[in-house]
Amino acid sequence: MKKDYSALSFSEKERICESIFIANGPYWHVYTDGTKMQNIFCSEDEFKSGMWCLAAALHLSKDVKALTFELMINHIHLILAGKREDCIKAFNLFEARLKKAFPIREHTIDWSQFKMDILPIENLQALRNEIIYTNRNAFVANPVYTPDSYPWGGGCAYFSPWLKHLTTSHLGNFPSEHKEHFYTPKRSPHSQI
Repeated sequence: MKKDYSALSFSEKERICESIFIANGPYWHVYTDGTKMQNIFCSEDEFKSGMWCLAAALHLSKDVKALTFELMINHIHLILAGKREDCIKAFNLFEARLKKAFPIREHTIDWSQFKMDILPIENLQALRNEIIYTNRNAFVANPVYTPDSYPWGGGCAYFSPWLKHLTTSHLGNFPSEHKEHFYTPKRSPHSQI
């Protein structure tokens, strides 16, 4: 049964949010620098491949939770919860899958500038600010989008009332023409990807 929070005061709601924040951290803003990187996602198909690569990497990173994300033309933003080293591994897995997926595309990408930075998010207000910053990134780059209309980010999960009407399925149950980005071949136990 869903709990009714409407009768709680603002202070009571904030205490609940604080306890959830503390219980589910630590939190990180993982991003790449678009001022140094060439365009990666130049078509809808390339954005779709990027989404599959990200979904697969996060699915395989069992100790990392994604709160939101944004794939931009030449950089990415991820707001993650988990140990720092686990979030770095999740990014590295995403990067490896992107590199594997993109040699088959029409343009060549120099991946040497696709470097991750990771910033700790140390309090609830900072987490809120980072989520807002990430979700409005596409709008800042292109005002035709809003945080809930950008198709290559997580903003719709925060701003769209229709989301509560969707059913969810385990990512491993989805058939895809991008299976090579999702399924990990059997490798030695020491393999990173």
